[in-house]
Amino acid sequence: MSGNNEHKLLVLSLLLLILISNIQNTIGLVKAETISTQQLYSYGIIKYPSESGSINIQVSAQNDNIWYHGDSGWRVEGYHYIGSDQPDYPTESVAYIWRGLDIPREAYIKSANITIFGRDYTGSPFADDLIIQGLLDTSPFSNRQDLDLRQSTQTQKNWRPDSWGDSFSWHSTPDISNIIQEIVSKPDWQRGMDLAIKIQSTTSDANIDKQLYAYNQNTTLASTLFIEWSTESQPPVNNPPNALNLIIQPTNPNIEDDLIGSYSYSDPDGDPESGTEIRWYRNGALQGSFNDVLTVPSSATGVGDSWYFTVKPSDGVDYGEPVTSQTKTIGGEGEDIIIYRFESSHTLGSRASDGSYVASITDMYFCWPWHSGVIEDMHSLNPISQVLVYYDFMNIPSGTSFYEQALDNNWILRNEEGEIIYAKTYPENKVADRGSPSYRQYVADWVRDKIQMGFDGVFADNAIQVYPPTAWTISELPVNPRTGQLYTGQEWFDDTQGFINFIKNAVPEAQMVCNGMLFNGRSYYRDQTLYQAYLATANIDTVFIEGMFNNFGTIYSETDWKKSIDLIIWFQEHFLTTLDKSLVIWSQAKAIPAEFDRDEMTRFIFTSSLLGISLTEKNYISPHGNMETGITQNLYQIELGTPTENYHIIPGTHIYERNYSKVKILVNPTNTEYTIGLDGEYTDLNGNTISSISMPAYTGTILTPVG
Repeated sequence: MSGNNEHKLLVLSLLLLILISNIQNTIGLVKAETISTQQLYSYGIIKYPSESGSINIQVSAQNDNIWYHGDSGWRVEGYHYIGSDQPDYPTESVAYIWRGLDIPREAYIKSANITIFGRDYTGSPFADDLIIQGLLDTSPFSNRQDLDLRQSTQTQKNWRPDSWGDSFSWHSTPDISNIIQEIVSKPDWQRGMDLAIKIQSTTSDANIDKQLYAYNQNTTLASTLFIEWSTESQPPVNNPPNALNLIIQPTNPNIEDDLIGSYSYSDPDGDPESGTEIRWYRNGALQGSFNDVLTVPSSATGVGDSWYFTVKPSDGVDYGEPVTSQTKTIGGEGEDIIIYRFESSHTLGSRASDGSYVASITDMYFCWPWHSGVIEDMHSLNPISQVLVYYDFMNIPSGTSFYEQALDNNWILRNEEGEIIYAKTYPENKVADRGSPSYRQYVADWVRDKIQMGFDGVFADNAIQVYPPTAWTISELPVNPRTGQLYTGQEWFDDTQGFINFIKNAVPEAQMVCNGMLFNGRSYYRDQTLYQAYLATANIDTVFIEGMFNNFGTIYSETDWKKSIDLIIWFQEHFLTTLDKSLVIWSQAKAIPAEFDRDEMTRFIFTSSLLGISLTEKNYISPHGNMETGITQNLYQIELGTPTENYHIIPGTHIYERNYSKVKILVNPTNTEYTIGLDGEYTDLNGNTISSISMPAYTGTILTPVG
């Protein structure tokens, strides 16, 4: 009987719809059309047979998950990381593709999330949000593709993970059903299609990182997508808005500066902003008098205060996820930038052991143990000076008695055939086993002995080595003596970092000045995440960056020159904000092409550095090989004042400008000469009063306002 009744209902419904259509056609309202059985269901005349289901699907191929780090780096294998970010370069992201989702078009997505097998790598919890978005391109990832070129969904979800702990376990994202809903509601979606998601960091805090399993690290622990869906009528959904790009200006506020906040508002539905909540916090306490405003007057701030603000975006219906800005610490009134000097013994020849002379030309000096005679004079004649003893933290030179000692103690790494590993640039240097407990103790004892001689610390050459060993650094991949297997990247990182920390913990009074970030930050930009993690966890006092602004005689392009400045800025805003940290900016002023003048190159190096420096008493500049000249020494005596703006390009030129409270900095990093008018009268470095200036190729200058 029930089957006959359904048949009768269907016939009656068809007759009714035909009658309605004929009436509408007769009075000219709509054109008569053939009506399908599915339309009968959708019109509600016959109840549509609803479907429902859930999907729990893992990434199923190596090229269906990827980690994007730095401006050119990709990894599809091993571990992935999410956390740190560098302004002006593509941010760190992970992305996943799941294949063959059995979901009909326009299904109602009830709930959805991603579960990830991971742990805390460095620091926790996150101070900034991750952003989750769908990707509309689901082709396999490759090392030559830029994730940022793939179109993303309008809908996104902010996620601030809590602490995950040191051990790997499963962790879930918040609900991302709105993202999935946007994808399966698109006209071209069909059952069985693929779906891609990316998770992108917005943090610039180098102290925080999550470590995630990639597909081929363990295929059973690959990231998993869960979706619960139904074809029942979807209730009207208002997608909440998002707040992005929270910024506080100025970059380095002092007590004379107002704090000015800004952010971007975005709504997936295009709804206008209405009712957004803005909250300011001073030293962690809510400052209610500044609710829903974007400016805090300088009268409300004090030296040493820490300020940040939060935005909880609203479209008048729903609130989006609250987002927090970076924290800014208020500096003292008008503290002038002071730049310190750095030089090494091998440029001074016979005067390298003359303590009174060395004290007159440099504030930080690295030398060999046999130069210890300079220590007393330097400390008495230049009280701020530091004398460092050189030690190669990566290599052991062959042909010495120490080399034989290292062989006897198995302190040198070998390959799978037992052959000694050597440094490619200097093959006579053999690669030390920095994970060896006995070698660590030997070096710690050596450093302690030099501190007792009067040295202030150690110049740790090749100390910052975060990469897994590769063919361009050492002869071949070494075996890890602790495991008997080839070194993994994580093991290399841990042994390198552990070596530094062991020595610093054993001899805490020793200043650790560490080299290894070469050229214009090229190695840093290749893998920002690893470098930021290293700098956040290795007990380093000073970072020495070698080869800034030129590469041992090769002059950088404008683009590569600018990377040097941006790297300086990153250090000002991150590493140097920690008490007692400092930075050495080292560049060749001697080994340069014949057409360049050493003094002009020195000014170019010095002024280029000033475009990025923003903190006082934190920075050393070393125009290597030209420190002894009067022109160089005079640069350090100029009263700079404080930066009043960030660097910028003068329109119509490629001259870079930055104004300090007492001087103007101009740099031409190109091979074209420019002549520009000035905004008043200035005194140049030669004592001339000028109102315009010609800037030859690869030059820099400091101008002092007249009056």
